[in-house]
Amino acid sequence: MPVQDSITQAVNGSEMIVPDETGWRVGGEGAWLWVASCRRATAYWVANGRGFEEACEVISPEFSGVMVRDGWVVYRRFEKATHQSCLAHLTRRCDELIMDLPAVERRTPRKVRDILTEALDARDLDDDDRAAVVADLDERVEMLADDAHPHNENRKLVAHLYNERAALFSFLTHPGVDATNWRAEYLRPTKLHRKISGCFRSQVGAERFAHLRSYLSTTRKNGVLAIDALTRLFEGNPWMPPRPA
Repeated sequence: MPVQDSITQAVNGSEMIVPDETGWRVGGEGAWLWVASCRRATAYWVANGRGFEEACEVISPEFSGVMVRDGWVVYRRFEKATHQSCLAHLTRRCDELIMDLPAVERRTPRKVRDILTEALDARDLDDDDRAAVVADLDERVEMLADDAHPHNENRKLVAHLYNERAALFSFLTHPGVDATNWRAEYLRPTKLHRKISGCFRSQVGAERFAHLRSYLSTTRKNGVLAIDALTRLFEGNPWMPPRPA
């Protein structure tokens, strides 16, 4: 589909993309609905799995911009990209552990949350001050990883933080990069569709849904009214996103 291809090109040509995925069903079988969003375009696609190959159905493995994503290990395989791990996901995990763990074990998630909060607070600083904050926070992550953490949930939290350490503070070193993957929240309305409809009976229906969602989401981002976008589509003259510079 030329429109979908054009949207895919716009996504891969952007300086920053935000991918995400959610469970889906096609013909009663398990599937995954994926999304990759940037400031000017959003691409949806339905795949049979949640692996790297399925992600690459739209996102180029050669993508070299900034990828703002959650902690799903597949995204780390985009080795040419600069990564930013979603700090909202990490902060929520800390809050959950602080609520659920015994009082004596809450120190670790509080330390992690403090690191993330200080990073977010540093967004308004000038370049030199941000660089100093990043150096300090990097050191604190290293020190936290060296500490003993008796509780298994705390060990998993710190191990995840350490594995993500190169992707924690990119938003402080790369102007215009988001600290969270909020741009991928376009999946939320589709989750309501999943609950109401049970998803799709065929792969053809799933693909058409994904292409239409891509088209309408992208036109909305570019200030095109849905009625105008649909009219042009039905007339055989669909709106096309601008080509990447």
